[in-house]
Amino acid sequence: MIEMAAFSNLVHIGRYAVKYIDLNEGDHRIIVLPNGNRSYLRLDDVAKDNVVVTVDGETKCLWLNHRAGMDVAEFKLIRVGAEVTRYHLGASKYSDSHIRLKGDARLSVAPAGVGWKLPGKHVFPVPEYQWDKCKVHPYDYDMWLQEVIYGYHLGIDLYAQRGAQVVSASDGEIIAIRHFDPTHQKEDYWGTMLAVRGEDGFVYIYCHMDYFEEGITLGSIIHAGDPIGSVGKMGFESKPIPPHLHFEMLVLENPRNFRFSFDSNGRFLPDDVNGFAVNPRHFLVEWYEKTGRKKNTS
Repeated sequence: MIEMAAFSNLVHIGRYAVKYIDLNEGDHRIIVLPNGNRSYLRLDDVAKDNVVVTVDGETKCLWLNHRAGMDVAEFKLIRVGAEVTRYHLGASKYSDSHIRLKGDARLSVAPAGVGWKLPGKHVFPVPEYQWDKCKVHPYDYDMWLQEVIYGYHLGIDLYAQRGAQVVSASDGEIIAIRHFDPTHQKEDYWGTMLAVRGEDGFVYIYCHMDYFEEGITLGSIIHAGDPIGSVGKMGFESKPIPPHLHFEMLVLENPRNFRFSFDSNGRFLPDDVNGFAVNPRHFLVEWYEKTGRKKNTS
């Protein structure tokens, strides 16, 4: 379960809940755990590459450098992650509409010691992928917040051989499909796209697939591990970019309103869905390591 915390000093979280909280420097929240224990969280300082937080008197710096894995800190009672800061606003309509920050920084908060588990079944979306061996791109597997041609990169790219199978990461319902015809449409860095409203509350976005599996239709119910398409290059066929799956996770208050939206500036997230993109990296690592393989987080 995921939630956007309303403005209140008290923030309640469940055992497997992740909450995303927008704070200004100096703001504090009291995090209430399922057993009634409370943890005091304060945002002390914000820079482009890091934030400083204090939890129950212990101060730590969270670096927005996900290759180093220092964007999350475990405290005695809670885990705190750094998502984005005010310094990531203003790059493009795509970035701003997918960030929608209402403060100086966005933090994720969850109970300590439970990993990145979510309710329900989840699987890694590219079964053939070998995270430690795939080095075809200098930013492979850690592109969250990298600066790219259309703003900040608000997903994770999973590079694999063209044609590698893509499966649904979760149980859910298909809520949007975008077909892309490279013979009649201009390359736009997105191409073929699929959106699934997961039963866990996230909306999952899959991009660049060369084709969809038979039966992938709007409103279809799918399950974690169901084939949905193949890794491809749709949207950037002529560019010197290797085939990959661009994978996003969104938190939306109104997922039923979701559609893939484009204008003359490119892709954007519509206002009426009322939400934002979150960093999928740690969830992907959790699902990958469930297969018995380990990811080198250095």
